[in-house]
Amino acid sequence: MNRVAIISCDNGLGHLRRCYLLALKFANNNNDVTLFAPLTKFQKFQKLFGAHKNIKNNNFSAGGHLADSIFKSMLMLDWISQLPDLKQYSLVISDNLPEILKVRPDAVLSGHFFWHDIGNNIPSYYAECCNELIDKYEPIVVGTGLLSSAAVKNCKNYKPTGIYIHGETDFDQQCKDSMLITGGSTSIIQDKLTRIFEDVINDKRFSSYNIYVDQQLLKNSKVISNLILYEDIKNTEVVSKNNHNIYVAEYNKFMYKKIDIALCRPGVGTLSDLLQYGCYPICFYEVENKEMQDNITSLKKIGLGSGLDILTSADTLFERIETISAQKSNFLKILSCQNFDGVDTTYNLLIQ
Repeated sequence: MNRVAIISCDNGLGHLRRCYLLALKFANNNNDVTLFAPLTKFQKFQKLFGAHKNIKNNNFSAGGHLADSIFKSMLMLDWISQLPDLKQYSLVISDNLPEILKVRPDAVLSGHFFWHDIGNNIPSYYAECCNELIDKYEPIVVGTGLLSSAAVKNCKNYKPTGIYIHGETDFDQQCKDSMLITGGSTSIIQDKLTRIFEDVINDKRFSSYNIYVDQQLLKNSKVISNLILYEDIKNTEVVSKNNHNIYVAEYNKFMYKKIDIALCRPGVGTLSDLLQYGCYPICFYEVENKEMQDNITSLKKIGLGSGLDILTSADTLFERIETISAQKSNFLKILSCQNFDGVDTTYNLLIQ
């Protein structure tokens, strides 16, 4: 039995999603895996994807240092000194964090971007350190081919994979009567997405859709703040407003099989789940975020999604949805040509 350490950047949930899926693959093949991530986030994915006796959690934060260091003048490399001795692990995988190479030069890097390449206000010493480590040790870098940034693809030992998913793809469109509105785990555009959510439920042109929405967006909304919310989306009783049935999003298979259109912030985790179930993403993002811009550009380039300005009108949104509905068959044809083998490809590469 190999001992594997997977260190997740925890600035957002998409990184940990990928790490947990990879941990499950190693665990199912009789490897002993320790996943370094905050316990509460680790438990979230246990609930979504299932626990495993071979996966242990080290309640550790390696991603919060990004925001803390930028806004509190802390050193971005401090988290490395807080790690336990990694000599006990035969394989170390670090998601989005190249600085692990300072203590494990043989570590594998995963992810589709590097913070020192896309982040705003990243200290120059951090970027220089990461670039020097990558140039010196030439690590294996594994990332989804569809969405990996140029900086990742330009690494000497970059290995492209398919999209990371749990289970099988399901593009069946028969039960898709719903729209998802989600801002992800970050709060950056929550207020603006709340306004879009309110526009949708106040406009009868969208009344053919049931609405799944983040709990946080519901809490932010003054339009329905006086209504009772049911957190079990399988419950037959739902909130109703202007002919819309409104459900709290639980991000499980049951929900995704119902989603036709998703209004979302285009993080890789969100996009992977949507594409797995044939849901079309319309993406909103903060304009200064290079990662989000790159993700939308990659999707638009091959016809797997589109972007709208966060200040878009209800009229523009409705027109876009009508256009998408007319072209859904072409979207599904393109989608059927994509690889969703990210977990298997990464495992087969690294187990050698």
